[in-house]
Amino acid sequence: MEKFVICVIFCYNIIASVSFRLVFIERGMSQMTYTKKQQTLNESLPQKEKKEDHEFIATISSVLSTLGIPLSLKGYCYLWKAVMFVIEEPELIHSLTTKLYPKIAEYYKTTNVERSIKYAIGVSFSNISPDVFDSYFGNIIDTDKKKITIGEFIATIYEQIMLQQKEEEKDVEFIQVSTKLRQLAIPPHLKGYTYLRQALLFVLQEPELIHSLTTKLYPKIAEHYKTTDSKVERVMKHAIQAGLSRVPTNILRSHFKYTMNSTSIGEFIATLYNEIMLQQKEGEENAKLVQISSELRKLGLPEHFIGYTYLQQALIFVIKEPSLLNSLTTKLYSKVAKHYKTTVVNVIRTINHAIEIAFLRSNLGINDSFKRKLSNGEVITIVYNRIEQS
Repeated sequence: MEKFVICVIFCYNIIASVSFRLVFIERGMSQMTYTKKQQTLNESLPQKEKKEDHEFIATISSVLSTLGIPLSLKGYCYLWKAVMFVIEEPELIHSLTTKLYPKIAEYYKTTNVERSIKYAIGVSFSNISPDVFDSYFGNIIDTDKKKITIGEFIATIYEQIMLQQKEEEKDVEFIQVSTKLRQLAIPPHLKGYTYLRQALLFVLQEPELIHSLTTKLYPKIAEHYKTTDSKVERVMKHAIQAGLSRVPTNILRSHFKYTMNSTSIGEFIATLYNEIMLQQKEGEENAKLVQISSELRKLGLPEHFIGYTYLQQALIFVIKEPSLLNSLTTKLYSKVAKHYKTTVVNVIRTINHAIEIAFLRSNLGINDSFKRKLSNGEVITIVYNRIEQS
């Protein structure tokens, strides 16, 4: 009996020893597997980028981290590289399935790029706080449903990084234009967004382009992006419609009170141009210009009409020299014509045309300012008196 007990104890010790060794080996293998995964992940993130790209590496990683995307996901790597590729070739954002995904797939030697990125974005939306979500995506997407396409997600990150770079470069106009487009929810992944931004940048340099959309502005954008005039017009119109359909009514009304969702390309660009110009001007002159623009908006005058520009300038002259009200044709219109290198007849005709549009808007019940069609002189006098009384 004693020998039997000793034999049992001996067998138990052998089994326990073997079990302990197996557990130790299993833990060691698990640690090795984890280490190997981490090494593979680290290798998947490009370590040797071009020297000029180094500044973006930390920024992209920081943004993805802020948006709650775990480093362990393949989608993190694919998104990281997607943004890098878009920074190098911005046009890739408009060709996801045909160019960007294949480029990422080739780089990582895989085929599940889209699925992995979509999953990573889903995880992001589960992790980030409403404040962070709103700061990045704002009016761009439906904040209640939190639905966003891969293109919108990548384009938004790209835009954030570009804005940071432009702030460092002190490119004020680029920042102002981009901010305005963001406020009006123009989707950044659409070509129309890119064309609208470039259109506004061109107009800020050459304001007269706003009055020659089809003959000068569209061809200029088409040449810049190596496309056609008709495509420029079509994609900008689509971007405006897509954006304004998402904007809250109160914001939309503050920008486009008389046109709302039916705002034309010309009126859209002209309105944003005037708002940016008012931000750039300083001092007493700016205060008067703000008042003039505010009064002309109340009357429903279309900002993309050249008559609006002439009327605005006429009021600037009258505020400086009120006696011009007594000599409209001989002095005021001549002064405006000389300023814009045109004829007095053209000044009178185009101002009258802008006033007619405002009157039509009044008849549609949009604007109650005009009970009857007013003459050029009456409009100038009314606006001048309102400004002086304010």
